[in-house]
Amino acid sequence: MQMLDVPLVSVCIPCHNAENTISKTLDSILAQTYKNIEIIVSDNQSTDKTKEIVLLYADRGVRLVDNPPVVEGDGRVFGAFDNWDYVLSQGRGDFLCLYHADDLYDPEIIEKETNFLLDHRDSGAVVTQWRLIDENDHVIQLRKASRPFDFKQNKEFSFSELFDLTLRYQHFLNTPTLMIRKDVLLEIGPFNEEISISAADLDYFLRISLQFKLGIVNEELHFYRLSASHATANIHRRRTKVADYFIVMEHYINLIGHENISTAALNAHEVYLCKDRIRCAFYLMWRGERRQALTMAQQGLEWNNLRTIQGWKICLPGVMVYVALMTGLDSIVGCFLNWRFGKNK
Repeated sequence: MQMLDVPLVSVCIPCHNAENTISKTLDSILAQTYKNIEIIVSDNQSTDKTKEIVLLYADRGVRLVDNPPVVEGDGRVFGAFDNWDYVLSQGRGDFLCLYHADDLYDPEIIEKETNFLLDHRDSGAVVTQWRLIDENDHVIQLRKASRPFDFKQNKEFSFSELFDLTLRYQHFLNTPTLMIRKDVLLEIGPFNEEISISAADLDYFLRISLQFKLGIVNEELHFYRLSASHATANIHRRRTKVADYFIVMEHYINLIGHENISTAALNAHEVYLCKDRIRCAFYLMWRGERRQALTMAQQGLEWNNLRTIQGWKICLPGVMVYVALMTGLDSIVGCFLNWRFGKNK
């Protein structure tokens, strides 16, 4: 097949202070079996040597752009999603990839995602499966992640299928492997940070699937890096507010209507919400915010969840937090945690 017979794919990489990983990411993209690509890196006001490193790849076709500073009144919110929108807007290809600056990519990921979209005309976008790696690129042997399907081939999902599975298993789509058609991108619009600060990607997938099918290449073609400085890890570390994921899901539950969603899926969602509230109650107790911790623990202890063994397992930590708060043991627990792990801020 000649180069002109295949679509141009724009590999869009937003970055911020990625000097330790950007070279490895770019090397993995430049090693792709699919050759009709352009690579754009959008820097989001890095203060390290990220830009200097990216410029070293200019003679290999890597284009560096700067995400423009936010101007008061322009409607933009400075942050990761704003940079994601900008770098995607710079792509000239028929298909656009949103890849991360600290991850590694299998040499065949672009070829296989492109072939999926060519073979599945109803799919507006596609993602792949992933494996976890540490800061030294070693695969992390964690307990296998819960995934909502067991199939031996690629698959495309309608909105109803995708939403039901997300309620049952939470957000399972692998954002740093997104490949989207250019015309779909223009129709869907930008990421919506007004609905969520940290889960705008989930909202984006759901918006896509309201109008188009969403595909998954069932192969682990992405190596997702976990590190102490990872943005997602920083957002969720010792969190005291319910995760933005639930804000997005509640928005779509109200949009669709409870009567149009299976009881099993809604029950699973409620269990996850209770579990998250109990987690927040624990960290509020640790911070010494007793009143807020007690309220959050009470919200997390939904007695309907105690009808199952799984519900008891989830609610038991909440019972312990509640008892500690009611008996005054929370101060002792807080002192121990501060001694063992450092003061919770």
